[in-house]
Amino acid sequence: MKVYKWIDSFFNTYHKRKRNLTILVSLFWIWQYLWQILFFLELNQVKDYHSLFSFMQIMDGYSASYLIQLTYHMIAKGTLSFINMAESLTSLFSFSYFFWALLTLLFCLQTNKRRLVLFGLFNLAWLFMILVLLGTGFNSSSIEDLVSVLHYLSIMGLMGSSFSLGYLLFKFVQLCCIYRKK
Repeated sequence: MKVYKWIDSFFNTYHKRKRNLTILVSLFWIWQYLWQILFFLELNQVKDYHSLFSFMQIMDGYSASYLIQLTYHMIAKGTLSFINMAESLTSLFSFSYFFWALLTLLFCLQTNKRRLVLFGLFNLAWLFMILVLLGTGFNSSSIEDLVSVLHYLSIMGLMGSSFSLGYLLFKFVQLCCIYRKK
């Protein structure tokens, strides 16, 4: 019974439930951005034809990130179009992703802050730039052009993921400090 009361003490008020939801969603997105940083660091090592195919052999190790899985499906389709992107999104949509999308939506609805909106707009612009670079890579005429596009993609991906991860870690530490004080 003491364990039940101890667990209940974390969720017995609205503010505690809101804070715990924020911590849970932040941890999920920190996990996603960590995998993306590792992926883009590995992608930055691609310099020629042989390193490109050795990179493709280890790509399955990065399936923990939703963005990377979406990229795999789009690469498998061979062309970049809205229909192929929608098919890739629906083929990857499982219950766990629905759960995390719902939690993220609840988090965004309960947080009416301008910084969150700016962070979301930054991530959308970053995702759009990645999609443009992927489209450019699909249309490249040689392996050298593709490697060049992948290099720019890795740099853009590293910058965006690092910025997002840094922001989320800052907010997470800030939230934990507030949680500890109360």
